[in-house]
Amino acid sequence: LQLLYHINVGPPLLEEGSQFVSAVREMSPRDPRAAEGVESWNRYDGPTPGYAEQVYYLDPIPDADGNSTVLLKNAAGARGVSVKFDTQGLPCFSLWKNTQPAADGYVTGLEPGTNFPNAKPYEREQGRVVSLEPGQSHTMRIELAVHEGHAAVADRERQIVSLQAGHAGIFHDSPQPGFSPA
Repeated sequence: LQLLYHINVGPPLLEEGSQFVSAVREMSPRDPRAAEGVESWNRYDGPTPGYAEQVYYLDPIPDADGNSTVLLKNAAGARGVSVKFDTQGLPCFSLWKNTQPAADGYVTGLEPGTNFPNAKPYEREQGRVVSLEPGQSHTMRIELAVHEGHAAVADRERQIVSLQAGHAGIFHDSPQPGFSPA
């Protein structure tokens, strides 16, 4: 079993200056292309002609209940969307950035998953492919929320940032073994 929730968000929430907020144990760019943008991995440019996608793999920090939450907020911090997911069922998170011009798909993907979107043999080698025997099941929980107004967005951001407290976080500037084969 491999499952990735590909939640696309575009304008008007996604805009130049939008920011992705998460609590992260470790982050790795997927490939050399993503490494080119690692300095601004969680911030967004406006629509950019010729932009090639960048993907960042995250090991999220869960709360006491085993859930992690990520937030995409607009440049003003007045609008946001958050994704809350259980890290037992969905332990991996991918941030997909595709800031091409609007006609070509100015969008970002917020993607909790059972694994990272690499080839199945690689994910199997890393122990991230869920195996189910007949009659077994795998439970995953996900919650989407829309936040309107500075106070609501700031409140969700504070909740996420509090999870990072006490964790330095490791942010790689090049693809790392174990995250991707690149």
